[in-house]
Amino acid sequence: MLGVEGDFDWTSLKGSGTDSLGNSINTNTQWTSTVTGRIGAAFDRLLAYGKGGVAFANDESSVNLISGATASASNTRTGWTAGAGLEYALAQNWTARIEYDCLGFGSETLNLATTAFPTYNPGASLNVQEVKAGINFKFGP
Repeated sequence: MLGVEGDFDWTSLKGSGTDSLGNSINTNTQWTSTVTGRIGAAFDRLLAYGKGGVAFANDESSVNLISGATASASNTRTGWTAGAGLEYALAQNWTARIEYDCLGFGSETLNLATTAFPTYNPGASLNVQEVKAGINFKFGP
């Protein structure tokens, strides 16, 4: 079986850290989205599949400098995704599935310049692992 699918997920993934100067950096991933190709093999009512494609994520990052200054930035990242899952036919148009996906965005420079540090651009990496479960209804015969 071959197919194409897309998804969009609201998230609230948060991360924080401190740089070598003691400045506090916070990141909040607002959403992720993927567009993937899917290939699988059916065994009676069970479909086992793998998938891969492009991933997108929206980050909102902020810094609190030890001097008291703050700055924030928002950006949309582009990366890759790969995953695998099982889908089971419950009835003619109903299926249930469980899936594992890995989304990789690598490291990106954040533009968090402030008046105190006009060239403050720390790097931040983002990798997401997720498990999804769902019930699907398929329109048509």
